[in-house]
Amino acid sequence: MSLQPAENNLLLNGDFSRKGEHWTPNSPAKVEYSEGYCALQVYAQITQRVTFEGGGDFKFSVKMKTDSGSACQATVVMHPSKQSKQLDLGGGMHWTEKELHFSAPADTEHMEVELLANDGASGVFGSRFYDVVLKRL
Repeated sequence: MSLQPAENNLLLNGDFSRKGEHWTPNSPAKVEYSEGYCALQVYAQITQRVTFEGGGDFKFSVKMKTDSGSACQATVVMHPSKQSKQLDLGGGMHWTEKELHFSAPADTEHMEVELLANDGASGVFGSRFYDVVLKRL
């Protein structure tokens, strides 16, 4: 199986077909991989760093789902500027695709993609993510 991202996706394993490969959790016990998606408990986060040269125009998209009482967000942080772009989804939502287009500063050296469950009941995998894509346009 190739480790190269599919369809010009700068992220590796954005579809979670290889579970948590290439993603770093802040709390592994609060992260679950199942059937091609990632589920998080409240305050759990996974990140992936993407290194490249220069700025430019980008598209960031992700499909998210939340249980009632849960919420989640997907963020791209550009470094060294620390500018960020964020997609949010409130509680009780079916699979919803969110996307944004943005320009990165010319001095951008890398980006970090962060997926976070920022609300919900303790011990419940209430926020889910799949099809996470970061593309240079």
